[in-house]
Amino acid sequence: MTGTSVQRKDPALVAQEQAELATLAERVRGTLRRSAQDILAIGADLLLAKDLLGHGNFATWLDGELGLSRRSAEQFMAAARRFGSRSARCAVRTSGYTRFA
Repeated sequence: MTGTSVQRKDPALVAQEQAELATLAERVRGTLRRSAQDILAIGADLLLAKDLLGHGNFATWLDGELGLSRRSAEQFMAAARRFGSRSARCAVRTSGYTRFA
């Protein structure tokens, strides 16, 4: 390891990189929040579609309309049931025709 030298970065570049990293982190946090909201909205819509379609028709509809596997749909719906708002979980049972956003 002799003969290797560590080059120090220009402090202005370090500050610029830190600012850019802070901006990137904020953007990622925002995207993650939107993604979580989107997952819950997808799950709620799938719960509503499943209710509307009736027994035995959901898997065919998933494949034909969305190209989504039953397993993926179940994961979206489970997230909506578990983490969605209480009103969103109850609305499928009570009104049945409300789109959740």
